[in-house]
Amino acid sequence: MQITHLSRAQADEAIALWDACELTRPWNEPRSDLLRALEGPASTILAAIDAQALVGTAMVGHDGHRGWVYYLAVDPTRRHQGIGRALMAAAEAWLGECGAPKIQFMVRSVNAAAIDFYTRLGYDLQDCVVMGRRLEVEPMRGARALIEALTLGGWTVATAESLTGGLLAGDLVGVPGASKVFTGGVVAYDTALKHSLLGVDADLLATHGPVNPLVARQMAEGARQSCSVQGRVADLGLATTGVAGPDADPQTGQPAGSVFVGVATAHGSRAVALSLIGDRAAIRAQTVAAAITEALAEASVLHPGARTHPG
Repeated sequence: MQITHLSRAQADEAIALWDACELTRPWNEPRSDLLRALEGPASTILAAIDAQALVGTAMVGHDGHRGWVYYLAVDPTRRHQGIGRALMAAAEAWLGECGAPKIQFMVRSVNAAAIDFYTRLGYDLQDCVVMGRRLEVEPMRGARALIEALTLGGWTVATAESLTGGLLAGDLVGVPGASKVFTGGVVAYDTALKHSLLGVDADLLATHGPVNPLVARQMAEGARQSCSVQGRVADLGLATTGVAGPDADPQTGQPAGSVFVGVATAHGSRAVALSLIGDRAAIRAQTVAAAITEALAEASVLHPGARTHPG
């Protein structure tokens, strides 16, 4: 096994590994994280390569005061073989060469296995509280990347929104040049409008309620049709349906944060299930970010040559 620096050509492989290790979150676009680390002057991503396959990563960087590590990932089929330990040793060596006097990182408090791993490597719990807030620039960067990708491919997009209430459409039209690709959006907040405006099956809605993967798919399909322009349906339909909270869905009892994002093209439709945390505003914002991430992934299929990452 060899530990080297990840290249941009390995981005898709690295993101697939992070997904397999459950390190990605809808509100943190991984490709954007990866590119910032590779392009930044004080960061890199270490890659563990074995038999020409990527089996592990560690994103490492320093802020002038201390070093940080993110996205430590090991192929689930290759765990307990010392790969994670080797990556952490390489991260420490890289930071040492940069002159960083200390290394630290964040681990979710419920991740007992990760805490045990780092403890065995000699790391201690720090007497501090992590505080933070999200900046508003990132969702707009994603929207801008989507508009650019669709423009390059000559594709159009339409939206159908429930819990986000027009926020997704708002992010898209906030990008200069959106009029070239965004045909329109439908805010079907009431369940009945999902049927009358978007063609969602009435029996499906009556039986399963609006927070359902098939409902999300049919909403996305309905967005394509409802926002047709001069007889041309939108190439890409995006839909959001879910429970923003704080109360549970009255029809099914699904808790706040239960969300489905629907994506539809001429090739078919799919739904992505999300379990989000936070207050009402946070859940809605995370849903928009997730929808844009899924749209970027779809744009890469619609037009493989498009640039489908924020930045």
